[in-house]
Parts: sequence; structure tokens; C-alpha cells
Amino acid sequence: MGQCLRAGKPMLIMPYSHDQPDNARRMKRLGVAKVIQKSGYTPTKVTRKLRQMLDDPSLAEKARVVAEQLKREDGVKTACDALEALYAKTHIRQ
Repeated sequence: MGQCLRAGKPMLIMPYSHDQPDNARRMKRLGVAKVIQKSGYTPTKVTRKLRQMLDDPSLAEKARVVAEQLKREDGVKTACDALEALYAKTHIRQ
């Protein structure tokens, strides 16, 4: 998913287990993916979903917008800043 997001490409996701169903729902809500359940995975249904994706320019546009947002972010810096702030907050009390 991360590579599709960074590439600005829409996804067709078939979640299996663990965190995959949650991640698939998040991508769908974000507007960058269609989801097909494992139980409904047939060549005909996949073809239909892919056709819907190709015929829907808004899906590709949303994926492109998300990719642009990700390019402007610095996830490592944001995470480090959050950890340092938490550390400072918890050690000031002592």
C-alpha cells in the first residue's frame, strides 16, 4: 500500500487477515482503493472492479493528490519530534 500511495496509483485490495481488512477500509475511505473480499474473488469480479477503477478518473486523481501530500511530509522527523516531546514531558515531572 505504501508504494502505491507514494506512486499515486489507485489500488485493488484483497485483504486476507490480521490488519489487512482495516488497512483496506482505510484506503477505501481515503478514496484511493477499491476492495474485493477473498470470498468474492473471481476473475469476472476482479475484471469488473478493475474496469470500474479505470473508468473512474476521480480514483486516479485522489491517488495523485495523496502522493503529492506524502512527498511534502517528513515522517521520520515527525515521529522523532513526537518521541522527543513525549520524553521531555515525562521527564520534566521528575
